[in-house]
Amino acid sequence: MSLSTLSLSLADYLVCKPRTANGKTDSVPTAYVREEYWPTGCSSCPRYSGGDCYAIFGRTGFAMKADRPTSMAARSVRVPQEYTLRYALAGAPRSARVFRWSAVGDSVGSVPRDLLEAGYRACVEEGLHPIDYTSTWRRPESRWARAWAMASCHSVEDVWEALADGWRTTLTVDPDAMADAIEAGKTSMRVESDDGGLAVVGRMCPAMVADYRGDRPVSCNDCMLCSVEHLPAHPNRAKAGIDVVLFALHGIRGIGHRWTRRKKAYRARVGGEA
Repeated sequence: MSLSTLSLSLADYLVCKPRTANGKTDSVPTAYVREEYWPTGCSSCPRYSGGDCYAIFGRTGFAMKADRPTSMAARSVRVPQEYTLRYALAGAPRSARVFRWSAVGDSVGSVPRDLLEAGYRACVEEGLHPIDYTSTWRRPESRWARAWAMASCHSVEDVWEALADGWRTTLTVDPDAMADAIEAGKTSMRVESDDGGLAVVGRMCPAMVADYRGDRPVSCNDCMLCSVEHLPAHPNRAKAGIDVVLFALHGIRGIGHRWTRRKKAYRARVGGEA
């Protein structure tokens, strides 16, 4: 399949941009799942069903509302050639090392496998490492994506199950617990299940750690820890710290705002910018 044909087919499911203003990822090419596919792709995610997904129910999701004339989704209908995979790859900054898939929505759960896998491979051919996350990791039809995407987990039990099935994983953790670990000078932390019966040790997102401390910014483009294509799952997962990446829960409800409050208070104490 040619890149032109692939791009036209993917455009039914995704909007792609060559660069963004997202400081965490850096200015890298990025894909966004169209709004009509969120219910299918995100149905496995408790953040979506609970109404506190920071992407879908925040500013990024608002930009994908097709009924807003000025939204990215609406513009992609008026000038479709400027929102395709081909356009994003051609216009990607020379500094870009990664392609961020599904900055909103779940591409693995929304896009047919043949198209999505071809899209991942097109990125690699252009020298870009795909970064993607999926909440559909339990679905048998999603297992192929273990070579490309991280399993989005929301409990220690989830992590153990996903690791046993060959996924690299992410886990959202209590923002105060992660803040305590960072303030103690750590880059990794131990997380226990609610009943204390299971535990995992994961590496905290380097971008969130640097931002919390007020250090020199670290972006996804610098780090690439979440690129499974770049860092495949370790054969001995019991010893592989990189197979669990931790993010402070940063949804749009109250618990997510604790992270911002802790960060501001810490920076004020150490003399950094609030």
